[in-house]
Amino acid sequence: MSIERAFENDPSTGSIQQPNHIWKAVLGELQLQVTRPSYETWLKETTGVSFADGEFVVGTPNAFVAEMLEQRMYSLISQVLERITREKVDVRFQVLPETEATTPVQTAGLVSADAGDKATTGPYRGASTAPYGQMSPNPKYTFDSFIVGKSNELAHAAAHAVSERPGQVYNPLVLYADVGLGKTHLLHAIGHRVLAQGMSLIYATTEEFTNEYIKAIREGKTEDFRQRYRSADVLLLDDIQFLIGKEQTQEGFFHTFNALYMNNKQIVITSDRPVSALSLLDDRVRSRLAGGLVADIQPPDLETRLAILNAKAQYLGLPVPKQVIDYLGERIHKNIRELEGCLNRVV
Repeated sequence: MSIERAFENDPSTGSIQQPNHIWKAVLGELQLQVTRPSYETWLKETTGVSFADGEFVVGTPNAFVAEMLEQRMYSLISQVLERITREKVDVRFQVLPETEATTPVQTAGLVSADAGDKATTGPYRGASTAPYGQMSPNPKYTFDSFIVGKSNELAHAAAHAVSERPGQVYNPLVLYADVGLGKTHLLHAIGHRVLAQGMSLIYATTEEFTNEYIKAIREGKTEDFRQRYRSADVLLLDDIQFLIGKEQTQEGFFHTFNALYMNNKQIVITSDRPVSALSLLDDRVRSRLAGGLVADIQPPDLETRLAILNAKAQYLGLPVPKQVIDYLGERIHKNIRELEGCLNRVV
């Protein structure tokens, strides 16, 4: 029976009385549609607060989660909600006061080797000192958990070398690939190694970089922005293609890049296309990116896909028959995320 039919047949699931019941059903579907790290990071700790007059309120543990769900998952969440409730729904994300008071907020700025021990009141850490959240690297995304094959061995080797000698080899390092092929995994793996050496890093998506830069300009705090980004030993910036069309932010990135590069600070960037294909980026920015090592990640071959599926099954702690592994590996070949998602559905 589908979730929708279950709700239709259960008179106890009135929308006003049962928001958390509905939200649990929504989470069940979302868990199948997003990656496990995304679910664990953004959705797992959310709750259904209220549902009345066409508005569904989702409770979040902190303001950062609320903001990221609003910006990145609103469309998906509203679609699933409307499918389950069979109503037109407006979604609103609300920080739960009792949780907000007790849950540490992952904060913007420098992440150092002691990050996460406790909040500090220094200029680069602390729940109230910065508007956007460059998080610590995801614990699941390490070099040990990255399956190396012919399609990604150059990118893996380059990322590993950079993590061992930041600022000394391949600077900048640009990793490009279609979505779901592992470039963000390598970015986080570099972050783990950097932190293990006691160095400081900033990890941010280009969207976060842009939002923070614009906010700094609007509030007259560009010097704080420059100081924070240029004080890092390593800058990890995800999805550089989103700088296209943002001329003012490109200017800020260009000067940040130069300052870091001239001080032998490591810069690692990901993109969904080669640098040469980023034709709408400012020539100065594109030239800087092309001046380092550009390594691509191609779709995995069958052998690598099977290795990924076996590793995923082992991580889930469940025996998956070889026939099932072979079936999935032979039919899904363009996207590792989709490959893992299909295995999750089967499990």
